[in-house]
Amino acid sequence: MKKVYTLTVLVAGILAISASGIEAQTDWSNWRGPNHDGISTETDWTPATLTNGPKIVWEKQVGKGYSCVSIAGPNVYTMGNINNTDIVHCVSAETGSDVWNYSYPCPEGPHPGPRATPVFDDGNIYTLSREGDLICLDAQKGIVHWQKNISRLYNAKNPRWGLSSSPLIVDDMALST
Repeated sequence: MKKVYTLTVLVAGILAISASGIEAQTDWSNWRGPNHDGISTETDWTPATLTNGPKIVWEKQVGKGYSCVSIAGPNVYTMGNINNTDIVHCVSAETGSDVWNYSYPCPEGPHPGPRATPVFDDGNIYTLSREGDLICLDAQKGIVHWQKNISRLYNAKNPRWGLSSSPLIVDDMALST
């Protein structure tokens, strides 16, 4: 194991592609995709299939924040904040129904909600809160494997808007700034 305000999750484009009979080939397992460049490697589809715009298959209110989504296998992962509580959401990509949620206290602050995108790697989800909580969860069950508050660990002062980088997994390390 490796040592906006109200955000509405729309996975319409990806789901519209899969609904059109084209099977997705690559997970979007972290912020900006599998190569960290924002470019999809998918080639077996054409934008012409979206002539009337993408079909919205489902939407979900996940709370306040700026987290994007990660997609791994059948699940979508994102984060939001409701009533000073951060929530890591694992949602079925097909139906939008909850697979699991993990929550912990985290004040909204002046710029409400989390800013990091959950990262999927080797069966785990890694998240970072605006307060510095770096957490590793089991991607299928939402059970905490480990957590560290990197702000306290390194006696660092958070910026007034809170921490806003997504973890980066390199070999057996979870890195964050």
